Amino acid sequence: MPYNILLMGASYGSLLASKILFGGHTIHLVCLPAEADLINSEGFRVRLPVRGAGSLWSSTRGSCPAE
Repeated sequence: MPYNILLMGASYGSLLASKILFGGHTIHLVCLPAEADLINSEGFRVRLPVRGAGSLWSSTRGSCPAE
């Protein structure tokens, strides 16, 4: 069952937010206007180490217009 989640602080919360989003949930970030503009215009990329893999796992989400 997907959840609707509100997360305060995009600076440090963006990695957690991306993991929640990739898990199929809806997430809303509360952040400063400059952070919101950056996320909305460029989206975000997550690169994580995977045990046993020779490189980083990477996934990119496109821009998400603010509501």
